[in-house]
Amino acid sequence: MGGLTEDMTRLHGEISALDMAREALVDALARGTKDRRNNVFRMREGFRSAHAEMAKKGEADRSATVKGIEHTVSELRRGASEMQSSFRDAQTEMAGRAESNRLAFMKGLKKSVSGMRDLFRDAHAEMAGKTRADASAFTKGVRLAVSDLKRTVAGLRQDFGVDIAGAHGAWLGVGSTGRRAAEVAERPGRSDAARSAEEEVVSDVKEDRGMRPAARGGKGKKRRQSP
Repeated sequence: MGGLTEDMTRLHGEISALDMAREALVDALARGTKDRRNNVFRMREGFRSAHAEMAKKGEADRSATVKGIEHTVSELRRGASEMQSSFRDAQTEMAGRAESNRLAFMKGLKKSVSGMRDLFRDAHAEMAGKTRADASAFTKGVRLAVSDLKRTVAGLRQDFGVDIAGAHGAWLGVGSTGRRAAEVAERPGRSDAARSAEEEVVSDVKEDRGMRPAARGGKGKKRRQSP
């Protein structure tokens, strides 16, 4: 056999081997594709089952969570209602107690004010009575003082008049002095002190007249005869 025949035989064998390899590759690809399809189908089924299970579990968890939230909200509402009721009762009790305390305070305040007004009234009445008594005593004292002062001034005026009369009598003569003193002594309202003072003045004038010189006595006689 020649070289060409061998080459053709070898080439035919290689082509056959390549065809068989191609067919085997195609079969392998087909089997691989089928296996991948089956795997994908199973994976999708697993995903679907897992998703359904997860959705079911999530729904159950959400339902439990919602139920828990509803229970919590219900408990909070009940607690808030009880708290409001407690606050309302406490406020009502506090308002009643505050009202009673306010009424008691107002009653005590009125009583205190009434007592203070009574004390002020009594103190005012006592002070007014004392003031009237003091004013009456002061007025009486002033009147007595004025009366004494009037009497004293009257006595001083009378004494001064007696002194003037005595001086005038001494200047004119004993007789004139005696007559002036007698006239003054006969005035109504003269006190004993004034009369005694006048008598002393008259006696002093008489003594002084007895000790005077004769010439002055004559002059005095002249003056007595002149009127």
